Amino acid sequence: MASTANTQTLIPMPLNRLAVTTLGWQHEKWQEAFYPADLPEDWQLDYFLNVFSLAVVPQSVWLAWLQPDNLDLDEARLDEIFASLNAQNGLIFVADESQVAILESALYALAQTKHPIKNQLIAVVILAEQLRPSLELCGLPVCLVSKQLQFSGWSWQQGEWYCSGFPLAWLSQLPGNDRLLSQQIKQFAQSVPNGNGILCVVDPEAPINRVQNMKTLCELLGY
Repeated sequence: MASTANTQTLIPMPLNRLAVTTLGWQHEKWQEAFYPADLPEDWQLDYFLNVFSLAVVPQSVWLAWLQPDNLDLDEARLDEIFASLNAQNGLIFVADESQVAILESALYALAQTKHPIKNQLIAVVILAEQLRPSLELCGLPVCLVSKQLQFSGWSWQQGEWYCSGFPLAWLSQLPGNDRLLSQQIKQFAQSVPNGNGILCVVDPEAPINRVQNMKTLCELLGY
């Protein structure tokens, strides 16, 4: 496991827009509604990133990318992921508070390499209720998602969830019509610095066409 004592850290990919994405890119309800029937599973990330520019990597996914012997990110797997990216695509990692140390160690190890995927990491989302994390993890800004903890400064609330730090909205549900959806987009855009942030739909039951519609509305609203 890499030592966090090393001072070399990652430089986050800048975010210069309002972006819509989802937590993960493989949900059972999407398979027929979103991905072509004959599309191989290994190509789904490529397809997803042609529609949504950012991918939010769930904890269960990046944990599967670790080498079992040292818990560093497996370079061969990173090569496969990097092949799915273009220059505009970015990645965000999600961790709950019990796995933050493992993710931090893996990211520090990645920072010591020359692997180009490290230049396309945007931020980290940390789910925490017991201990407030640092504002950065290995140089990447942190969005804290919690029911009771917040960073000072920017914050966003939906239901019982508070998002603070890096401007990302953790959307556990979507409004039922386009008017309310447009209002939510505007409220979020007006809350974040320079209107740059991420709307991340985390409900696996959310219809993918509603998420796509949210992306279209963002574009029509000039975001």
